[in-house]
Amino acid sequence: MKTIVLSDTHLYEEFDEKKFNFLKRIISKVDRVIINGDFWDSYICSFSDFINSPWKKLFPLLKTKKTVYIYGNHDKKSLTDKKNITFL
Repeated sequence: MKTIVLSDTHLYEEFDEKKFNFLKRIISKVDRVIINGDFWDSYICSFSDFINSPWKKLFPLLKTKKTVYIYGNHDKKSLTDKKNITFL
């Protein structure tokens, strides 16, 4: 089983096509993803803005990889809405 651990991507509503394609490519090659904090950046955008941004195109892929999400200091659990984390 191939696993990738991602940390500190600090995604926010401004979409970066190059970063998206990189993440999509490396996530596609593994069986499991562990997000080790700071996937999105609450200091730059709200959780709602993030999950409604173009980054949401990654969520179906993350869901197929049985993603484990560990919250960081920029994406605190208290700032998220569990029902809206569609990739868990």
